Amino acid sequence: MNEPNRDYCPHCYPAAPNHRQEKIDSLFDAYFSLPVGGAFFQRVGRAILRVVLHFSHFIQHAQFTDAIDRSQLNNGILVMWDEAKKRGLELFNIKFGEKHTQHFVLMLEGKRYYFDRSPICLVTEKVNQFADASKYDDKSYFKKILLQHDLPCPQGQAFFSAKKAFRYGMKLGFPLVVKPAIASFSRHASFNIKSEKGLRVAIDVAKQVNCRVVVEQYISGDVHRVTILNDKVIASTKRQAASVLGDGTSTIEELIDEKNNHPWRGAAAQLNCTLHKIEKNQHLSTFLATQGVNLKTKLKKGHRILLSNKMNNGNGAEVTNVTALIHPENEKLFLKLHHILNIPLSGIDFICQDVSLPWQEQPFAIIENNSLPYIDAHHYPSIGEPINAASYLWDFVLEMLLSPAASPLR
Repeated sequence: MNEPNRDYCPHCYPAAPNHRQEKIDSLFDAYFSLPVGGAFFQRVGRAILRVVLHFSHFIQHAQFTDAIDRSQLNNGILVMWDEAKKRGLELFNIKFGEKHTQHFVLMLEGKRYYFDRSPICLVTEKVNQFADASKYDDKSYFKKILLQHDLPCPQGQAFFSAKKAFRYGMKLGFPLVVKPAIASFSRHASFNIKSEKGLRVAIDVAKQVNCRVVVEQYISGDVHRVTILNDKVIASTKRQAASVLGDGTSTIEELIDEKNNHPWRGAAAQLNCTLHKIEKNQHLSTFLATQGVNLKTKLKKGHRILLSNKMNNGNGAEVTNVTALIHPENEKLFLKLHHILNIPLSGIDFICQDVSLPWQEQPFAIIENNSLPYIDAHHYPSIGEPINAASYLWDFVLEMLLSPAASPLR
């Protein structure tokens, strides 16, 4: 599928497309995400990286700095950084020239700890009883784990071959979801596919960025993220695609402006924010047209219009704190999965219609795990009270690093 503009792709928006590089990377992911071999090479890679960073600092090519340019780092990193500084921890960012990286150095009781993005990596490396978490980021491998343990998930498989993916989808039956085997933020994913033509297009779209595609059943409901640390559900959010609700007098444009006034919403491509503004551009106008409206349309009171078909924050999604609403049966299910994975931190995405109802009594599906979940959504929900997930994270990491036995707390 040809791209009319290399700087714009409706399936990547608001991020700039980088299809060729992602396709090449996916070939390596296909191997390094495997349960055998991948973990070993990742550990070796991290060890080599530490040596390179340490040597770069020694020859004064890299700087260890405790003063950062916040515009260069995403909010998932910043909430971790801010909590560390609040505690007085000796945490330094590794900087090359004027460019901050996602690599950090923690000085703790005379020891130097290097980590990438999140200090949870230090726990995984120190405690051998924990599995390598990154292998579960592969959607097809994670689905196998779910199916092996009879946990609720959409029926589906991953394919290198577009023809086999198509034949499987036709056999599985509509509605369907097609997505890259490894990807984030719903990029190049297609939902609620209801036709043969739609299935072919969706497979082509997913293959643009990944050599493998996942074809699975579509489950109706809202997308949720539950974050589990060691043996505790610390927070859960519900993500809904950006929308506006008519009041009978305001235009869609005016309703968008009101939504964009939320103090935590930043520009679509802004790193140091969690919630993002809805941009009034051709991408939005085209999407509104599919619903028979435009920016100047006045919505009837109570009439809701979607502003995106993606539920990711970059497209202006609503993020609601639903932690207090989780039904005990659902919490038991999440903890069961967390123990099966045997990792210190899980960011489990699931679909349901009401998290306050038991999973057995509604359409419910666990869809993926994130080994390094962004915890900032718990700090900056658009609806509900914030939860300081970074505080829980540092409590756990510091206790594990300072524990002589270095054994899991569970």
